[in-house]
Amino acid sequence: MDIELLVTRLAQSILRELQTVTCETIVLFAERDRKLPEGLAELLGPESQVLHVSDPYQSKQVDRYILPCLYIDQMVDLALGKGGSKLMYAVRQVLLTGKTVEVFQWEYETYMHSAPRAMLDLYASYRKELEGFGLTACAQETTPVRFGKNVLTEADVLQAREQGSIQLDLAVNCRVTPLARETARNLGIHISTDTGGIA
Repeated sequence: MDIELLVTRLAQSILRELQTVTCETIVLFAERDRKLPEGLAELLGPESQVLHVSDPYQSKQVDRYILPCLYIDQMVDLALGKGGSKLMYAVRQVLLTGKTVEVFQWEYETYMHSAPRAMLDLYASYRKELEGFGLTACAQETTPVRFGKNVLTEADVLQAREQGSIQLDLAVNCRVTPLARETARNLGIHISTDTGGIA
């Protein structure tokens, strides 16, 4: 057998394999010059092909659509079906095709410590409406927060959210206040006990 021919065929086979490996294509609903929220760059990873909404792309080649931050005004307009910026028009067009748009950061969550409860409840209802449209919270790799106190309060839930956690692991005997449970539900934070049951 011709060794040179064997090496050539092997090299061609390896090259074909390498060319078929595809990376994840992500479209960001943001302008190129906008600073991304902290943690989003790490989530995207170096193996992803990141495009911006102003870049030319074909939707059939896109694996994920990510909105770095959904501001309160944008959220309200989108939930009510109102027009808005070119950016929100682009988000709406993707949603109308039945695709999902991931939201990395919901602006209203930054006001959990200071905003009146009625206002936060209103924004949470808009978020629920938008989740029905196809907007979802961006899946983020986080380590569960282990909570060792006897009572979980709203302040504890808010502190966990500020740390970027979406999972609170409680001791079996820990009690959860109703406000803590509601806040966790509104923020998409899962509460579980050491036994694995949902609190």
